[in-house]
Amino acid sequence: MEADDLEEAAKSERPVKYHEAWQRLCGADGVIVPGGFGTRGVEGKILACNWCRTKDVPFLGLCRLSTVFRIGVRGNVSIASGNMYGMLISSPSPQSLMCASHSV
Repeated sequence: MEADDLEEAAKSERPVKYHEAWQRLCGADGVIVPGGFGTRGVEGKILACNWCRTKDVPFLGLCRLSTVFRIGVRGNVSIASGNMYGMLISSPSPQSLMCASHSV
């Protein structure tokens, strides 16, 4: 499924895909959440990670998903904001650090 089908905007823009995506996620015994590039689908990945965390469903986050998971936990467990903008260096509360060898 596409992670952005889990996002709140999909509920009104693509209601069938939204409900099908949540039905598939809720019926899963385990979830593999792949990485990606850019910000498309990050909110949906955060939702999937949080759903797995709160329902005690095993999941494997690939690539940058450890960062996505931290953003989700921070946004749902503590007071600080956690959203896709935590992936951006310009965020008031960035959640990821850039590698020294990587230029912005």
